Amino acid sequence: MNRVVILLLLLSTAAAATQPQHKTKHPAKHPSRPAAKQSTKRPPTHKTKPAAPEAKGATTLPFVGSQITLVTKDGKRTTGQVIDISDGAIQVKSDSGQAIIPLESLASISFGPTGVPAAGTAPATSRHPNFTRDVESVLSSFQEIEKAIEGGADYTDYGRQLTGLRRVAEHFVNKYAGSDDEVESRATALLSAALTDYTWARTVWTLKLGRTATTTLTASDSPVVADALDLYPDLRAQAGTTGIAADKLIGGLWKKAVADVDRTRKLVSDEAGRK
Repeated sequence: MNRVVILLLLLSTAAAATQPQHKTKHPAKHPSRPAAKQSTKRPPTHKTKPAAPEAKGATTLPFVGSQITLVTKDGKRTTGQVIDISDGAIQVKSDSGQAIIPLESLASISFGPTGVPAAGTAPATSRHPNFTRDVESVLSSFQEIEKAIEGGADYTDYGRQLTGLRRVAEHFVNKYAGSDDEVESRATALLSAALTDYTWARTVWTLKLGRTATTTLTASDSPVVADALDLYPDLRAQAGTTGIAADKLIGGLWKKAVADVDRTRKLVSDEAGRK
């Protein structure tokens, strides 16, 4: 649930930055009381100053109507206007219609008109000239950790491989996270999710150290376990009510990471084939 909390905080902070004027229009209640005593000398117009119902709504949901761009962990990009947020999801209206997107599925959120195309036109893109080289480099790093896992890497070897991967992958994600290009943004979201899964697997591995090989973990053992079970329904189903074996959870997270990396490879390959 940590991701959901972080995303909710991001929404509130970003939205407040786009509409700061709503919070300054409401007069304090106490200063208005002395003014009532001078009503014989001043016109009664001050009594109409309290916020109208729509202003109250804006205070409750200040981000409604804002332009927003959402990128999910599988790389899908949605740009449009915020309609509502409730039950852990964002409702967005775009040119293709309305969509309800769960917060847990999001890799990134950005506010503003960036990436919103005019009606009947395609969104402008600006592919970075070094993207192909950079994505191939980071994919090579992901392949190295895959080989290490297949070769039976122990806890120490895996930690060393993950440290090197994190350095390369985080540089790539930071460089392309704000890209308007669909291929770049999708690749960034997919590889960011893969890095998270490999990192979670390392944390779960740490939890089983010093325990038996059949260590069973539940959501209460660690926020990482809780997030993993909450994010992936198939792993949650395996856990049931009694928990999931640490080795199964680690293996499941590795499979999720490999799947996202494979999707990125296919994305880049398909894009190269279209050129």
